[in-house]
This record gives sequence, structure tokens and C-alpha cells, in this order.
Amino acid sequence: MNWFVWLFLFFVLMFIVLDRYGRKYNPTMFPRKDLSPGTDPIMIKGNGEYQLEVVVESRYQDALEEICGPRTDEGVEKTAIATIVFEDDNPKDNLAVRIDIEGKTVGHLSKPFARLIRETMAEKGYAGVTRNCAAMIRGGWDRGKGDKGNFGVRLDFPLYDSKKGERPPG
Repeated sequence: MNWFVWLFLFFVLMFIVLDRYGRKYNPTMFPRKDLSPGTDPIMIKGNGEYQLEVVVESRYQDALEEICGPRTDEGVEKTAIATIVFEDDNPKDNLAVRIDIEGKTVGHLSKPFARLIRETMAEKGYAGVTRNCAAMIRGGWDRGKGDKGNFGVRLDFPLYDSKKGERPPG
């Protein structure tokens, strides 16, 4: 083969490699079939209703501000990918469920919902397996003169289908 063909093949290969691996890592980019604990999280398909509220304590507001950028007059409404982490070694509650976004802890699920999520995941055969789902971050405004709103996070985890007239659990 002449040098032109080799050069062409080199650029094609480089394009493929850079296209595939040159982007910022996203766990959903290369979905895995292996569902054992410790593998890359797999996305949970929600219903777009963002029904599950995350308990966001004041200590997590800085992390949310890092994720969303500086506070504005209007605040934010930003979608993100949340990681659901089972905290079996949490000294306060060994059934706690932590929520991380972009590698930063942004809150936990309330005790009743943490147990419900654990039961739901176990029924589906995913007990203890880290999963991802869509999240909506809202709030975080700062209009001056003390008018400052906290960030809130809701997960698109399908708890019930309001379009079918179903009611939330509990």
C-alpha cells in the first residue's frame, strides 16, 4: 500500500478513538451488561415527572452551587445525572441512600423512600447495585437584600404514574 492509504487509515483510526474516548466520561456512554456491585452505574428510565425529592441539607448547598454555577436572580432549573449510592456502612442508618451528582454528594433520600428504593431495586434483582437516574436541580437564586433561595433536587425515579391516576406511596 502506498503512503496515502496508510495516512488515511491512521486518521480514520484516530478519529474513531478520539470520538469515542476524547469526550468527558459519561457512565451512560458505554452501558455495561454486568450488573454486579462495583460496576459502572446503569441508567434507570424515569417517566419525566421527577417525583422523588432528595433531602438536601444546608451543608450540600456549596456542592450544588459548584455544579450549577454562581447564583443568579432567577436561580436555575438544570437537569443532571444523579448516582444512587447505597450506604450500608453509614453509622447513623445502615439503610441510607446517598445521592451524588458529578461526584459530589448533594443529599440523601428520606428514610421511608430509602427503604422503598432498596425494596424496589431488590425486587428487580439489583440489590446493592449503584444506579443512575435523571435529576432536576432547581432554585439557588440570590436577588440581594437577603432574598436567597436554596437549591433543591428531585429524581426521575418512577414511583407511580400520575397520568394513570396513581397516587404516591405512603
